[in-house]
Amino acid sequence: RQSKTVPAPACDITYLLFIIYGITTFLQDPILLNILSILGGFFLIYFAYLIFQGRNQKIKKVNLLKEKSLISHYLKGYILTLLNPYTILFWLSVTTYSANTDSLILTILGLMFAILLWITLMPYLVYRQKHMISDNVSSVIAIISSIVLLIFGMSMLFKVLV
Repeated sequence: RQSKTVPAPACDITYLLFIIYGITTFLQDPILLNILSILGGFFLIYFAYLIFQGRNQKIKKVNLLKEKSLISHYLKGYILTLLNPYTILFWLSVTTYSANTDSLILTILGLMFAILLWITLMPYLVYRQKHMISDNVSSVIAIISSIVLLIFGMSMLFKVLV
C-alpha cells in the first residue's frame, strides 16, 4: 500500500465510512462477494510478492516539496490517495472481509484502532529507532510483512474456492 501521507488517514476514514454506511449491503450478492474476495485475495498475494521482491532495497531519505497552499497540498494528496488503485483494492479487500464477519462493529473498531496505530505509533517508533533499523532488519520486516499479507490473501481465496 502507498506510504501514508497527511491526507491518507482521511481517505482511510472515508472508506471506513463507506463500510459503516452500507457498502456492504451491496456486497451481499454471493457472486459479487466471491468475485471481490478472489480479486482481493490475489491483490494481497501480489502485494506480498512486491514487498518480498523489494526486501533488499535501501532506505532512502525523502525531500519533501513545499506547496504554496497547505489546503491545496492536502486536497491533492486526498484525491490522489482516494483514487489510488492500491488504496481502492485494499479497502475492497477489507470490505469483503468485513462482509464475511459476524461482528461488523468489532471489525470497524479494529480497523479504526489499526488506522490510529498506523498513523501515530508506527511513524513515532520508526523515527525514534531509525538508527537501529539496519538493511538486514528492514529486509526481515519486509519478509514478515509479505508472509502476513500472503496468509491473508490465501485465506480469502481459500474461503471462496473451498
